[in-house]
Amino acid sequence: MKIKKIKGRADRVIQFIEKLKVPSGKDTGKRFKLIPEHKKFIRAIYEPHAMFNGKPKMVVRNAVLSKGRKNAKTTIIACLVLAHLIGPEAIMNNEIYSAANDKKQAAIVFKICAQIIKLCPELASLLRVTTSTKTISCYANGSSYEAMSRESGTKHGMNPGLVIYDELAQAKDMDLFEVLDSAMGARFEPLMIVISTQSKDPQHILSQMIDDGIKSKDPTIVCHLYAVDESVQDEQYCKKCKVRFKPTKKDKKSACPQCEGETTLGIYDPAVWKQANPALGKFLYLDYIKAKAARAERLPSFENSFMNLHLNMRVDSTASLISRKEWLGCLDPDCALVPGEDIYLGLDLSKKTDLTALVAISAENGDRVQPWFWKPKELMEEHEKRDRAPYEKWEKEGFLNVVPGKVIDLEYIAIALNDVMQTYNVVGLAYDRWRMDVLIKDLGIQEIECFEDGEDENDGLRLCPWGQGFRDMGYAIDEFEVSILNGNLKHNGNPVLTWNFSNAVSISDPSGNRKLDKDKARFRIDGAVATVMAKGLKSRDKPEIDLVDIDAFLSDPLTLG
Repeated sequence: MKIKKIKGRADRVIQFIEKLKVPSGKDTGKRFKLIPEHKKFIRAIYEPHAMFNGKPKMVVRNAVLSKGRKNAKTTIIACLVLAHLIGPEAIMNNEIYSAANDKKQAAIVFKICAQIIKLCPELASLLRVTTSTKTISCYANGSSYEAMSRESGTKHGMNPGLVIYDELAQAKDMDLFEVLDSAMGARFEPLMIVISTQSKDPQHILSQMIDDGIKSKDPTIVCHLYAVDESVQDEQYCKKCKVRFKPTKKDKKSACPQCEGETTLGIYDPAVWKQANPALGKFLYLDYIKAKAARAERLPSFENSFMNLHLNMRVDSTASLISRKEWLGCLDPDCALVPGEDIYLGLDLSKKTDLTALVAISAENGDRVQPWFWKPKELMEEHEKRDRAPYEKWEKEGFLNVVPGKVIDLEYIAIALNDVMQTYNVVGLAYDRWRMDVLIKDLGIQEIECFEDGEDENDGLRLCPWGQGFRDMGYAIDEFEVSILNGNLKHNGNPVLTWNFSNAVSISDPSGNRKLDKDKARFRIDGAVATVMAKGLKSRDKPEIDLVDIDAFLSDPLTLG
C-alpha cells in the first residue's frame, strides 16, 4: 500500500479546533491553542492517505493517545467530536459516539461538548443539544453524536463513523469496546480513537493496543505514548544536587554520590514528569504535580496512584504492601546467609505452570533474606509477554531457576530443599497447603524425613502449615512490617523478589487484620508470600522479649520509704 501524506486535511481539523473556545478554567472564552503534542497526534491520524478506487482514503483506523491525568484528554475528545459532527470531517448522516465506563464519565464528555457549543452562537444555531439523552444532532447534515457508557442500554444496530473511547484503562471488560469496534465495518473511513492513561494490567485491551501500536509497523495504527520510563523506579534522586543515579552495591543506603545526603526515588525528580505530561508548564501547572508528588512521598499508600495516574506508568494504583522506597532501604549486598547457620523457610508452590518461590530468613543476627525461584522453560516467552517480566534475563543472571517442560515437577523443589538442608540448619518451613501433599512424596524420594509442627520432633524437616487467611497472614504481615521499621530486614536486591514485592497488595478485614491478595495483585507475588510466611514462623517461634515486664511491675511496685 502506497501511502501519501495530505497535510491539508489535518490542517483543517487543527484550524477548526483552534477556532473553538475554551469552556472552563483560566482561559475560559479564549480560543483553543493546541500544544505541539496534540497537533502531532492529529497529523498522525489525518495526514496518511492511500488511493482507493481512484479516491484518496484515510489510512488510520485505530489511534491511541496515552498520557497522565489533567492533560486535557477529555477536552480533546470533545473537540474531535465536533470536528466530525459539524466541522471539516463532517459527512452526511454520520454516527459519532464517545464511550466511557460509567454514566458520570460519559456525561463529562457530553457536558464539555455542550459548553463549547454554547460559547459559539454559530454552532448553537446549527446543533440541537438534548441533555436528557446526552445527544447532539446536526440539522444541516443529519449526523448525530451520543455520549455512551458501559451502563447504557442496547448498543447494537449502530453504524458509527467515529468512536472515541475515554479512559479505556478503567474498563472492566471488553463488551462495550468490542460492540463499537465491530459496528464500524460499513463506513468508508471508520476511525476509533482511544485517549487514556495506562492500565496496570498487561493483558488489558488498552495495554495490548499500546504494545501493538508501538511495536508493529501497521500503517492503520497510531500510538502516541507519554509515560515516565519504568527504569526511573530503579533510580534515586537527590533534591539538593538535583541528580538521579542508579544505586550500586556500594550505595547501601542510597546516599547521593555528590553530597552524600539522603535521597528519594527517581520518580520524584521533576525533570521526568514532562515525559508523561506534555501540557506541563502550559495549562497544567507544575505546582499541581508537585503537590501530588509530595503527598505520595509522604504517604506511601499514594505512591502507586501517583505513578499510574500522573506519571502514566503501568503500575497498580492500589497501595502496595511495602513502598519501593522502603524496600530499597532494606538493600544490603553483604547480607548473605552463612553456611551452617539456623534459618527459617517460606514456600509458596505455584500452579503447575507459574512461578514457585522458596525464601530463607536468618534465625539470628537480623532478618537476612535469601530467595530461590523456579519457572517452566516452555512458558518463559509466553509469560514474559503476559507479565512484562524479563524472565530470560533473570535466568541468565542466575536469579531464576528454569525447569524443562510446561509444568514445574516438584521433584526439582525437593532436590533444592535437600541442598538447602545440607547447607544450613533449617529450623522450620512455613508453607501454603496448595500441592504440598505432592511435594511431601517427592521429599520422601529424596530420603528427607518430615514431621508436622506439633508432632514429636526428629531429625527431619519440620513442616508448619501457614494459612493464607486473615488470622495467620495478619500476624505474619505485622511482624514483617515491624522488621522493616526496626531496620532488621535485609535483602541482596534479587530482582525477582523485588518485582514480587512491587506487585504485593494487602487487604484488611473489619478488624484490621490483613492478608496478601493475589487477585488484586498486579502480577506474581509468590516471593512476597514466602518471605512473609518465613518471617511469621520465625516470630512465632521467637517472639520479641519486652525490655520491661509491665504486668509484673504493676503487680509488685517498688515502695520508697
